[in-house]
Amino acid sequence: MKSARPVTLRSRLVRDLSLLVIGFGLLAVGVMAVGTRWAARSLAEITMGQALAVTESRLDGFFEGVEEHLAVIERQCTSGVLAVDPGDPDDADPEATLARREGDRVAILAPIIEASEAISSIIIADDRGREHLLMQMPEQWRSRLLAAEEWTEARTRTWPAAAGTSTAAAAAGVVQRQAIAYDPRERPWFRGAMEAGPGRRHWTEPYRFFSTGRLGMTVAVRHDEGEGGGPARVVASDVLLDDITEFARTLGVGERGIAAILTVDGRLVGLPGLPAFDDPAARDEAYLKRPDELKLALIEDAVAVRREMAADSRAIFRFSSGGEPWWGASEPYQFRSGLVLRIAVLVPEQDLLGPLVGLRPAIAAAAGLVLLVGVARAGVVARRFTAPIEAIVQESDRITRGDLEAGGRIESPFAEIRRLVDAHDHLRDGLAARIRLEKVERDLDIAREIQRGLMPSAAPAAEGFLIAGWNRPADETGGDYYDWMSLPDGRILIALADATGHGIGPALIIAVCRAYLRAAAMVMGTGDALQEALARVNDLLHADIPSGTFVTAAIGVLDPVAGELQLLSAGQAPIHFRHADGRLETWDADTIPLGVVSPLPPAAPRRIRLQPGDTLLLTTDGFFEWPSPDGELFGLARLEAMIAEGGGDDPEAFIPRLHAALLAHAGDRPQPDDLTVLIVQRPAEGRPVG
Repeated sequence: MKSARPVTLRSRLVRDLSLLVIGFGLLAVGVMAVGTRWAARSLAEITMGQALAVTESRLDGFFEGVEEHLAVIERQCTSGVLAVDPGDPDDADPEATLARREGDRVAILAPIIEASEAISSIIIADDRGREHLLMQMPEQWRSRLLAAEEWTEARTRTWPAAAGTSTAAAAAGVVQRQAIAYDPRERPWFRGAMEAGPGRRHWTEPYRFFSTGRLGMTVAVRHDEGEGGGPARVVASDVLLDDITEFARTLGVGERGIAAILTVDGRLVGLPGLPAFDDPAARDEAYLKRPDELKLALIEDAVAVRREMAADSRAIFRFSSGGEPWWGASEPYQFRSGLVLRIAVLVPEQDLLGPLVGLRPAIAAAAGLVLLVGVARAGVVARRFTAPIEAIVQESDRITRGDLEAGGRIESPFAEIRRLVDAHDHLRDGLAARIRLEKVERDLDIAREIQRGLMPSAAPAAEGFLIAGWNRPADETGGDYYDWMSLPDGRILIALADATGHGIGPALIIAVCRAYLRAAAMVMGTGDALQEALARVNDLLHADIPSGTFVTAAIGVLDPVAGELQLLSAGQAPIHFRHADGRLETWDADTIPLGVVSPLPPAAPRRIRLQPGDTLLLTTDGFFEWPSPDGELFGLARLEAMIAEGGGDDPEAFIPRLHAALLAHAGDRPQPDDLTVLIVQRPAEGRPVG
């Protein structure tokens, strides 16, 4: 029997090591290919998800700012100064009266337009066909009055923007009269608000504005005067599609990613940040078109892939355009007042994955190099190739045990391994960032406790009076607060304030407002001291807080000995005063919110004589703007009915009943805004105090 032909150790080692190198090379290529593909999709899903979440959050802030300014205008309607009145024919000088009333409205509405980056104009109209339009243009202001049933011509006043927005500046403008085929009651925003009902916001579909011919959307709300009041009135604000586009151009992901905002049926209202839309004429041509109608290669390629997916799918998708891989995603967006849009985001894969994009071709090249030199140096290459991978595995094991500290630098002569090491380090950094985020959340819990600690824990010593307050923020921290403090002369300062929005930003503004008010109160004397203190706080806030934010506040000074309360409201309304016999008075704000303009328009404090059984109630708008599951607001009518019925009871019993009624009305709808109430009561004779 012939023995097997012997082979040399060299050839056997070459063969075995070569097979080993080839095997390990193929295994490494397979592992790296699968791993990078998984990593690419995972990172894309995370990044695109974060991009959509950030876009939704910033859109919330954009539309919330518009609606909050609309709410300020709506509350001003109760004062009557915003009523659109064509004038009394028997007036000795009707033109002067009309101009003065117009100027008064301009002085109130213009600062609101200037404080908002989104609102281009404000409209007030009623069901008698009367309208006042105030519009801010690049170089001038335009104010238009019309009365469809009383006048045959519209009356338009223009004046330079540099002249300001005071009553005198408006009155000095140039007036033109012109017959126009226009009735506000036929406009989509008026009809929509009237159909929606009082207090409910209505957003129009995009349309071309009558006055400027530009495309935009309008948010409107119906405001009724109540039983026996005047005509039904609609307050509206215009938002240009150009402003939505400028906002959309800030929403891109990475260096080249773009975002677009569309209607539910897929028409563009916020154009992506592409050079093709830098020209205003090109923008106007592209608005309200579907993306595939724009004839842009990138968007056409994305639409072609998206069309193959389910219409309601929220999954991200990968496509190729211009020889480069991209990722896309879109999902519906709904604002809390019912506005429904759609968000679309497109990002090049290079922006998402960075060096991981070219990892797979580099691995294949490295494997080929290993095969070429493997016969001579298979063992060395294997050791150099596997050692850093083993180190990465050890680092991964350490990460799974919760150790996120960076270890020693893993070195390798292979560029692919270095890139994998960098990706691994990015993963560890991402986990560390997540832990830091959790720490931030814990810090927010601490901030909430600190904020609650700033509010008084015990009622002040006010002989013959009950003073009580209650607060529940919508988030970890809130933008509302109530406060009281005893002054050196025995009087008691009370305060309730509400900053725009809710969360950590408004909470910081409120903390600053509280500090300013307390400092002002310590040097407050008598006479006009309350007005002067509020004016000082306004000036400080106007200098400190960002444009577009403001604080509504009501402050008062109670003199228990005299039984009198001085009260001054800056945008905080309505204020409810319940008499001992159950009669309820409702008061509007005395001046505009704090921080909007400086100096604060002057207003005299309200002097209130509290008789036994009288109760003053201050509440923030979260009480009457909490909707039910079907969208119906709790509303002022329900709030005032509860106050009239039980507002004279002990505040410690009345406040829980009021909160329980709110919860029963809201059902499973989450709390949309902060809730704060402050009660000053002079108990009826015979009822114990405290």
